[in-house]
Amino acid sequence: MGNQFLTSEKRERWLGKIYFGVSKTPNHNINPYEDTFEFMEASIGSLQWGQDINHSKKEFAWRYVQILDLYDIKLSESSVLEILNNDQLRNIDAIKKWVEIAQFG
Repeated sequence: MGNQFLTSEKRERWLGKIYFGVSKTPNHNINPYEDTFEFMEASIGSLQWGQDINHSKKEFAWRYVQILDLYDIKLSESSVLEILNNDQLRNIDAIKKWVEIAQFG
């Protein structure tokens, strides 16, 4: 993925698209939003994590990291989970934090 061509804005859009997509997967649909903008402005806590929130967030973090890895984006599961545990944080702000720490290959 030509790292030199990925501005911070492009990285945010890329991670955001993947984040939105993984949140809407049939087997782990935690995203009640149909509109991407609405999803990005919503808080992490507004997502539908289910009865066992900790387990659901761990499973989501694992899935997200697996997909990122396919695109040669390195982000640790623990980093994803740490940010997901801040329920007050907006999804767009979570993405910005991940962009700061992710390694784009």
